[in-house]
Amino acid sequence: MKAPGRTAKRIALVCATAGTLSVGVAAPAFALPTSCSVIYTKDAQGDNIGAFASCSDGQGEFRAVAHCDNGDGIVYGPWKKPGWFAFSVANCGYYAVGKSIQLR
Repeated sequence: MKAPGRTAKRIALVCATAGTLSVGVAAPAFALPTSCSVIYTKDAQGDNIGAFASCSDGQGEFRAVAHCDNGDGIVYGPWKKPGWFAFSVANCGYYAVGKSIQLR
């Protein structure tokens, strides 16, 4: 029987290398803000009029979202990067029936 030729050795080497490379490839990490909270903003009478959001850690961005009762629907605060004094405010101007925070 004949010994394996050059072509067979090359094919074996390419297959072995390709298998090694595919094992070493990792997907990139995707980090979001952490340590987040959202509370209602209130007027002088104590009525909920918007949302105040903050995130102190992590990466990415966040913003406050206020769900309004005055026909405006949903109002969004500006996107902010997390940090010690980082906050985003979304005010309805009348009455807020819901609040949330968006992360990206």
